Amino acid sequence: MATWQRLLAMMACAVLGCCSALPLEHGNAAARLPRRFQRETPAPATQDEVLVEQWDDICAKDDNDMQKLYDENLEQDLFYWRELLQGNKLNKSHLLQLFDDYGRARNNNLGAPSYISSQHNVVLIKDNHWYTPFRPFEYDTNCTREETWCDGRMMYAQWSFERWTRALGMTFPDVVFFHDIGDAGGCLGKPCAAPMLAYFRQRQEMGYPWKIQATTGDKTILMPSIYLDVGRDAVNGRLQPYSLYSFPWEKKINKAVFRGTGWCHGGKVVACPRRHLANESNFNGHNDTLDVQITGWVGPPMPYQSLSIKDHARYKYVLSLDGATASNRFAKLLGTNSVVLKEESAYIGHFYRSVQAYEHYLPILSRHPNDWLDVFDTYRDRDVELKRIVNNAQRFAARYLCDRAIALYFRRALVRYKELFSDMQDFIDSDIWPLVQEKQKMNVDFKEYKASLPH
Repeated sequence: MATWQRLLAMMACAVLGCCSALPLEHGNAAARLPRRFQRETPAPATQDEVLVEQWDDICAKDDNDMQKLYDENLEQDLFYWRELLQGNKLNKSHLLQLFDDYGRARNNNLGAPSYISSQHNVVLIKDNHWYTPFRPFEYDTNCTREETWCDGRMMYAQWSFERWTRALGMTFPDVVFFHDIGDAGGCLGKPCAAPMLAYFRQRQEMGYPWKIQATTGDKTILMPSIYLDVGRDAVNGRLQPYSLYSFPWEKKINKAVFRGTGWCHGGKVVACPRRHLANESNFNGHNDTLDVQITGWVGPPMPYQSLSIKDHARYKYVLSLDGATASNRFAKLLGTNSVVLKEESAYIGHFYRSVQAYEHYLPILSRHPNDWLDVFDTYRDRDVELKRIVNNAQRFAARYLCDRAIALYFRRALVRYKELFSDMQDFIDSDIWPLVQEKQKMNVDFKEYKASLPH
């Protein structure tokens, strides 16, 4: 049996019920997005407006501009695989093993959550077009059709890719990869046979002081969290450029602000940083330095007034606190002219190894549960130094977190990933692409299946 026929059979398995399937969602894609993906309600306008800017002249324009970021981040991710291979190459058998390992919608022996599987997260880029080739028969290979179902993060990724090819004229390599949308990186329970591309993972650098789960996310290759656009009108592909937000320094509220869900993992010095600081802000007498409100609070009533990232700039300090793992909020907050107070974390995103404590942000929850108070004491009369940190952060964000820079990093990650394989192009041309063509010949109409599918 040809490999593409084997893969076709794997998809048929999902339809016939011989492997588990995800609950299906229907209707408009934007309407069914989880709350964390929906736009926040901005604070009411006041006499002093937050200034919105795009520093397009600073945004990285090509790979030469990006080289420092590549060296400090992507090359570190590739080091494990290059050392493992010792000049040899991976091949399609390694990819097939990876796809088999994650072939079901829930693979308990690997600890993968229900929304991560080869059926839903393997991506093919062919001739500068994006496909999701392994989805069950009743779905086509386009993740963005209104009547289809895809995790929001997969939709954002495809929307971004199509914007880059259309608006920026970018060309991407032919490649097939596992697009991990989990919070902590794939390769759970055992080393992956081939690399996954993930948004976040735990640090694996030698000597890092602690790990929450010893095997979570090791050896994955980090790619940009493409749904950074959330909260910036990316729903349905309507992107607003990465913005820098400025508010007069002397008019800023002298507090540290946070708005968000009550998600948490085990932090370094407290069990749940978001809940800890919400408690300190609302019930332990620290509302003079903190303005922290979260959803999902269990305990005495807590007010919650949503606040856009733009209006975070009205505060002197902004809190970057992890959720289930690392948070996309960090990248957005670096674009405000407020001082980012970042939780010391075991989790990293694609650019984290290029930002430094005391240069781009101030670390908190590193030494003791209330060390944010030390920041207020230490920097009470040191505005010149705080403004230096803010300027460094905004310039970094303008150069490396703008849309073109995200696209360049994603493309370079795919190029370097493909170079790890000896037969990637042949695998695509002889196995994966024929599978897509067979599905296209079926001319499947989702509506014909809708009544019979589980809801």
